Order: sequence, then C-alpha cells, then structure tokens
Amino acid sequence: MNYILIFFITTFALYAQNYPSLIDSNKSDYFLTISSVKKIEAETFNKKSQGMKIENCSEGGKHLAYINNGHWIMFKGINIPDGFNRFTARVSCGNYRGGTIELRIGSQTGKLIGSCAVKPTGDWTNWETVSCEIKELKGTVNLYLVFTGNGTGMFNLNYFGFEIGPTKIKKSPKLIYI
Repeated sequence: MNYILIFFITTFALYAQNYPSLIDSNKSDYFLTISSVKKIEAETFNKKSQGMKIENCSEGGKHLAYINNGHWIMFKGINIPDGFNRFTARVSCGNYRGGTIELRIGSQTGKLIGSCAVKPTGDWTNWETVSCEIKELKGTVNLYLVFTGNGTGMFNLNYFGFEIGPTKIKKSPKLIYI
C-alpha cells in the first residue's frame, strides 16, 4: 500500500510540475516531499569551529548544542545526486531568538547555496523540521553549515538531509477525468 501511495505522489508532483496550467489558483498550499537522501547526523562532522558540544538527544542518539553566531561544521566528500534542490534539518530552540543555517561549498566563506531560518520551538527538547530551497547541488563537495544570528546558544541541530523534486506546489491541481 505504501508503494502505491509513494508512486501516486511522485507521479502527481512530477505531472503538476510539468503542466502548470493544471494548477487551480483558488486552493491552499500543499507540501510534497518526493524523495530524501538518508539523514546525516550533525555530530558526524569532519571539522568544526570551537565552542559547540555534542549532547544526548531527547529523540535518541546525539545532537549538536551550544551553537553560536559564526560557528560552523564541515562534512568532507558529501556526494549529492543531480537535481537535489531542498535542504531539511531537525532543530530545537528553547530561546526567543533562533538563527540561520547557511549552506556553503568549499569553506565557511565559500559559495552560499542556501539559507535556512531556525525559529524558536518552545523548548530545547521540542524538535521541529525546517527546510529551505537550495541552488542545484550535485557531485561530491565539502559542505559547510555556517550558523548565523544574534547571541549565543541560538539552537540545537540533530540531523539534516537533502530532497529532490517539486517540494512545494503553490496550488492544488484540478482533477482531470479520462
């Protein structure tokens, strides 16, 4: 049953993307995730700036904590298949500030390919998934997640990943009867 649903959603999203005239402008937004690369645990970085700590996670496993403005983590040799255009991250934020995750290629000041806002989640153990569009990313890269915002202790990061395909369709499609 799950395979049928996945096939339907994938087919629908690809069809709707290729035929925008079939989109009904009177309907609300829908969020569709087509496929996702395996999650990458934040604490499996290859290099990091000073100050962050690895803690036990309320969702199980570990997470990266004490993230301050200007901190960064680097993942060497991340292989991204063609077409991946969305970044998702699992975060928590127990303060009123939050921050931003910048995705950069090659160095902490390298090419910016995306920027993902992290808003307060109400508690350090309340985890939410945030996402943002990225410029097309493909091949093997050294990926830097650079954390920006105000103050110290901006948010925690559990894991992240990438998605492919139309992840947000602004309107629902009209039904077509054959």
